Amino acid sequence: MQKIESDQFHKQAEAAQELLDSDVQLSEEKAAELAIQVQRSETLRFVEFAFNTKYGAANDVGDASTAAFIEKSSKKKYFTLQTLDEEKSKIRKIGKHEYNHSKHLEAGVKDVNLKEILSPEQLGALAGALNIKKKPEDIDWIEGFTELRTIREEGRNEDCAYLFEEVPAAINIEKLAADNGIESILAAFFTSNELLRERLRALCDKLMEEEIRARLAA
Repeated sequence: MQKIESDQFHKQAEAAQELLDSDVQLSEEKAAELAIQVQRSETLRFVEFAFNTKYGAANDVGDASTAAFIEKSSKKKYFTLQTLDEEKSKIRKIGKHEYNHSKHLEAGVKDVNLKEILSPEQLGALAGALNIKKKPEDIDWIEGFTELRTIREEGRNEDCAYLFEEVPAAINIEKLAADNGIESILAAFFTSNELLRERLRALCDKLMEEEIRARLAA
């Protein structure tokens, strides 16, 4: 993988623009290549200005479906070069998704392992109430919560792969929490590990109580 940090990426684009503006004779292919470089830099600046944060660019990431990513250790955010050719409105949403990743990482939430957080009984109660195809422990809650917040802030990215399983799961668990008098799980995800665990356990305890009442009433 080749990564270019924001400052270097913009400097290279400035050099490309200077070359385009000069008297140097360029082939059509070279001129087009330089113009794309300038355009990508302008797009990157657009997103950086929108969220007051820097993004790098990456090439040869190994997965053609990857639009952007964040390094957990450094919290540095990167777009793939090809993503910077998309419409700005779409790139803004992708950029906000990675920005939101940085926020839960800053809060210390790096993983959501329900098998570790919940007891088997709590996990069973959640599975029975969540109304999704997958088991709760098999959902990528990191992506679900991150994209749900992004949708609420920027609107839906219809090409986002997380719309099919992860986001519906995040929506459903938020509704379950609200219906049972538990404060937002999503907000806890962006606050701290401790608060996230506390609210998840409180929700599942409520669901277990409902199960017991339902059995007694049967």
